[in-house]
Formats: sequence, C-alpha cells, structure tokens
Amino acid sequence: MPLEEITQKIDQFLAALPSDSLGACREQWAAFVWAYAQDYHTQQQNIERLLVRTAESTVLLPIADILYLQSDKGYTTFFIENGERLLVSKVIKVYEAFLPASQFVRCHQSYLVNMRYIRKYYKEGVLELTTGERIPVAERRREQVQQWLMKKE
Repeated sequence: MPLEEITQKIDQFLAALPSDSLGACREQWAAFVWAYAQDYHTQQQNIERLLVRTAESTVLLPIADILYLQSDKGYTTFFIENGERLLVSKVIKVYEAFLPASQFVRCHQSYLVNMRYIRKYYKEGVLELTTGERIPVAERRREQVQQWLMKKE
C-alpha cells in the first residue's frame, strides 16, 4: 500500500472520531498498524528473488539459491548454491530485513543462513550445511536457533 493511501486512510479515520474518544483511537490505530504489519510480513514471505547490487553488476538472485550471507565490517558476501560469491557494500542487517524470517536464521552477528541448506546442528554451536561448510552459532543465539530448527521439523 503506497504511503499516500495510508495517509488518506488515517485522515479518514481521524475525521470520523469524536474528540472524546482518544482511548478508542489508540486501540483502533494499534489494530490498523498491526494489520498493516501483518500484510507487509505476508508479502515479504512471498518474495522469490532479491535484487543484489555488486560493484560490477546488479543481480536478480533467487532466494532459494542463497546458502548463507556472511558479514565483514560494512560488507556482506552472498554464498550461492552454484559456488558463486557476491560481495556487496551493505551490512547484513539490510538483507536480514528483506529475506523471509521463515527461511533464514541469524545464527551469529556475521551469519544469516538459509534453513534449506542446514544438515546438522552440533551442540557446541555449529551448523553444518549440505555443502559441508560449518557456520558458527553465537552462544547467545543457540537457544533461539534450536527453537527455530524445532519449528521447521
């Protein structure tokens, strides 16, 4: 929904309110924001490709092909199923916001992993991918990762 439409709906909503119903206004506003956030989240979960801009090119990358993302300072490297690597000058947090939370888990400050490629979780805090690569799981994120994996069974 474009910003103009949202603003229009808010204006219509506020105009219809009697001045003494501020409490009800807050409740209805919270419900509206929640519904909008849910709609946005649903749309986010349905994306199939991600636009990735490297220094050399712009790539329309199928999300299913992303093994994991690794962050290093202000850069993020995409590790792709076919062995390709794409270096991007954006922090991993930017891509975490765009990639579906139902498919990707942030297991470490420097890693965002596609659950399709997780083969094993080791109790010492390591994810093994189908490619044999091992990704560390931060100690403070281990319980969250284990719960996330249990939901995906």
